[in-house]
Amino acid sequence: MPQNVLQKIKIEESSCKNEEGNPPCLNFFYKDMVTKQDVILASVIRLSKEQEKSDYYAGHPFLKKIGENHQGAFYSIIPSEHQYAGKEESVQGKEWSQLMEMLQVRMSKSI
Repeated sequence: MPQNVLQKIKIEESSCKNEEGNPPCLNFFYKDMVTKQDVILASVIRLSKEQEKSDYYAGHPFLKKIGENHQGAFYSIIPSEHQYAGKEESVQGKEWSQLMEMLQVRMSKSI
C-alpha cells in the first residue's frame, strides 16, 4: 500500500481472545486523528485445520476465507456495521470507508 495510506493504519498482532481457541490475529485499525482513537477496519485470523472444521468456525457468519498455507487457513473478519454509523459522510467516515475498501482488495490478493 502507498505510504500515505500506511500512515493512517495501525497493524497489531495478537490473539483473537473473543474467538474460540484464541487463534492468532492480525488487526487493522484506522488511526482517527480527530478523536485520537484507533477504529477497527478488519482482522485476519489464522485457523488450524482442526479449528477450521469445528462447528464454531464452520458456521461463523463473519469469516471469509482469503487463503491458506502450511500454517493453516486465513480468514478475514470485517465489521458488520460502518464504524462511523450516522456519520458516514464525515471526513473520518469517508476515509474509514476508503481504507476498508483498499484493505479488502489487498487482503484478497495477498495470501
